[in-house]
Amino acid sequence: MKSTGVRFSTGRANVWDAWLGFNISHGLGMFLFGAAAVWLGRNLEHVEVARAVLAIPVVIGLAYFLLSVRFWFYAPAVGSAIATACFVAAWWSY
Repeated sequence: MKSTGVRFSTGRANVWDAWLGFNISHGLGMFLFGAAAVWLGRNLEHVEVARAVLAIPVVIGLAYFLLSVRFWFYAPAVGSAIATACFVAAWWSY
């Protein structure tokens, strides 16, 4: 992977660096999404949020679930399904 170049690169990037960058950036995005959802859940009584805004985590969770079913393996699909179900339950109970 280190010796294979990336087609759209100017010759500096290899497949290994692109793979690491992709995984780190997407992992960071998932972490920040989760941190924002936890923060919002813990502070919901102090923050004025429209009910429609609470649908955003549901949509994002559903997108991660569909991605995990299509491209990943069993554990991410189960985890994203559980998280999405929790987001749906929180949205409906608000």
